[in-house]
Amino acid sequence: MIGIFFMYINDDWLWLIPLWFMIRFNHMCLSLHHRLISHRSFKAGSTFKNNLIIFLSVFQVNHSPLKFAISHRHHHKHSDQGADKDVHGPTTGFWNTLIGWELTLELRQKILQMKIYRDLLRDKFLLWYDQHYYKILTVVFAIIFLISSKAFWYIFVPAAVLWKIEANLFVNWYCHLYGYRNYQMDGDKATNSIWSGYLTMGEGWHNNHHAEPNNWRLGHKWWELDIPAFLIKYYFIK
Repeated sequence: MIGIFFMYINDDWLWLIPLWFMIRFNHMCLSLHHRLISHRSFKAGSTFKNNLIIFLSVFQVNHSPLKFAISHRHHHKHSDQGADKDVHGPTTGFWNTLIGWELTLELRQKILQMKIYRDLLRDKFLLWYDQHYYKILTVVFAIIFLISSKAFWYIFVPAAVLWKIEANLFVNWYCHLYGYRNYQMDGDKATNSIWSGYLTMGEGWHNNHHAEPNNWRLGHKWWELDIPAFLIKYYFIK
């Protein structure tokens, strides 16, 4: 990690604090467009709020919310069914889950014949954002670099990598092997994890989510903290 290396040689360890918060922010933004776009579990209170959730995905340096939604819906239909059907998870292999599925996503969408649902095609901003995603990504990160090269290397770049490692390792891998279940589902091995749930802004309540994918509340017990659900309830659906 270039940013961490620069912190070390410059003795700039205080930058780890905003880096940690930026990683949580990326988890939260992913969780919001995951619930809004991938599952249509709520409707944003305005076009601005809908488009804001889509736009904020740029900081994760992930695939666009459209491509994520296509693959994620496929994952829910074929969860824990092996690499010939599922997108990621223990049955597809550790390295595929950690990073491989993201590097080969567009190819796997073709191989697995993933379906593009009509509701996704009706969202004009979602389609426009997908078409221009890498241009938008380049412009946004170039602006960040021009404003502060330290923030670019110490916060935004490492956060874009580390949140992804956490999401794939703590949710897509760990939460299909270990943890507890509030719901029993045939063939679906998704679990909940307290520490993963807290670190990933509610995405670690994975068993709850797989049991009720159209519910924007991922935390179903009082101790299952779900900050994105709080934001959805008190801001995004109003």
